[in-house]
Amino acid sequence: MDPEIISALAASAVSALKLIFAKGGEEVAKSAFKDTYEAIKARLTRTPKSRKAIENFEINPKKGATDLQSAIAEHLVPDQELFLLIVESLEKAGMLKSGPLAGKIMAEKVVIAKKIGTVNM
Repeated sequence: MDPEIISALAASAVSALKLIFAKGGEEVAKSAFKDTYEAIKARLTRTPKSRKAIENFEINPKKGATDLQSAIAEHLVPDQELFLLIVESLEKAGMLKSGPLAGKIMAEKVVIAKKIGTVNM
């Protein structure tokens, strides 16, 4: 998978989380992104480096954003389920920016899909 796509998706996820965390913990619990955050957190706590990134982000979202973005990007490559979950959540929240993704398409015919059943990497 293209590293720029992974990076853009991780950056979008962290941006969404920063907005939610800026409003306080109760907003995280109420947000539409709650399940996605829980999935991200569950996967990131499996490795010490990623666990530290999520802990730092929860303490200070502004300072911890860069490390969290890197940790999410690392997990997106092998974890297709997480990739699709983040895409769907960002789309539902109206926060998915298609510019970086669409800019990478080089084809005569392009079909935009609302739902992707599988991703072949």
